[in-house]
Amino acid sequence: MPTARQVAAAAAVGRAVRSGSQPGTPGLGERVRLLPAMVADSLAGRFPGLTRARLALMLLGVVYVLSPVDLLPESAMLLLGLTDDVLVAGWVVAAAMDAAGDYALWRRMVPYPARVSAE
Repeated sequence: MPTARQVAAAAAVGRAVRSGSQPGTPGLGERVRLLPAMVADSLAGRFPGLTRARLALMLLGVVYVLSPVDLLPESAMLLLGLTDDVLVAGWVVAAAMDAAGDYALWRRMVPYPARVSAE
């Protein structure tokens, strides 16, 4: 039986994928391509849709998934050990794609010189 966190993570990934296929919204390819610019604009304070704290949480999620140190080690509990990694990875992907979609729409609304002049 899936836990509430598993259901929430799956729903977040589903929302991110569905939102990229709706007319007028940025596609998945555009969102992935904009990730480096979104991070740069967020760190510089130009893009208000992604706080540094949320960006730090996403980075911690990536580090957790890639790290050999794990709360639930795969070697001891294979299924549970993989489940926590999948949940964290799903949240990171969904959060990044949601933010990238917002960033793409923000870039369409904010004129280019205004985005650069804040540097």
